[in-house]
Amino acid sequence: MFIQKCRPENSSQKALAKHVTIKKIGKMTKFKLRCSKYLYTMVVDDVEKAEKIKKSLPPSLNKKEV
Repeated sequence: MFIQKCRPENSSQKALAKHVTIKKIGKMTKFKLRCSKYLYTMVVDDVEKAEKIKKSLPPSLNKKEV
């Protein structure tokens, strides 16, 4: 669901997400996705999964690493 919020449903629509903030705390990684109404947070404990999620984010989405 988190990745689906990042991408538009079809090419003519705009993505719901404005930007994503990636915060690393030890082995834990937090992805905070800012949409117009809500802030979605996903916490991943596995470093490899976090890298896969980071690579799967659309390139047009603004990413900020903290």
